[in-house]
Amino acid sequence: MFFRGFGFLTLNKSSSKFYSYGLSALAFSIYHVSILANWFNIIIYVVFIAGLFATGLFFNYLNEKYKNIYNSWIVHMCANFSINTIGFIMFGII
Repeated sequence: MFFRGFGFLTLNKSSSKFYSYGLSALAFSIYHVSILANWFNIIIYVVFIAGLFATGLFFNYLNEKYKNIYNSWIVHMCANFSINTIGFIMFGII
């Protein structure tokens, strides 16, 4: 909600599209990579940041197109569900 609701939608009203897309996507990617601090080498972090930045741009596009945060929220929720399911399968929980 912070990156899409406050971050992007507020910035989009008061600044340029380039700035609002870029800053909220960058904040989204740095937040998610910081969770994994010291797990991987720098090359993998760069790939993570690039992928998360692109995902943040996609979420911003969805929010701007539909004028709400629900679509990006549902996509994010489905991604989390998929990742958690893969983890459960890998660890033999399901």
